[in-house]
Amino acid sequence: MSWFPGGRIGVVSLVEEQGEPNHLWIAGFRSGAQRRITSGASSRQNFPAISPDGNKILFAQSTADYAILSASLSDASVERVISSQLPTGMPAWAARQENSPT
Repeated sequence: MSWFPGGRIGVVSLVEEQGEPNHLWIAGFRSGAQRRITSGASSRQNFPAISPDGNKILFAQSTADYAILSASLSDASVERVISSQLPTGMPAWAARQENSPT
C-alpha cells in the first residue's frame, strides 16, 4: 500500500476474486470508494509506491510464460513446441481509451 499526498487516498495491490491475479486499486480509505487501475490476465502487480508529488506510481510487475521445449541431442538446438504466451498487463484506463471513440 502507498498513500497519495494528504493521506486520504492510496494505492493497494489486491486480488478481487480467488484464483485471479492481483491488480492495483486506488482506494479512498475513509469513503470506501475504489477503482481498479491495472488490467491483464497474467500479471502480478506488487509493491506500489507513489511519487512525493502524487503524479506517478511505481510498481513491480511479473508475468510467467509456460513452455514445452524440445532440445536436440545432436546439435543442442532448442525449439519451442508449445507456449502459453500469456499477455502482460496494462493500465485499465489505457484499455478503455483504446475502445472509446476519438
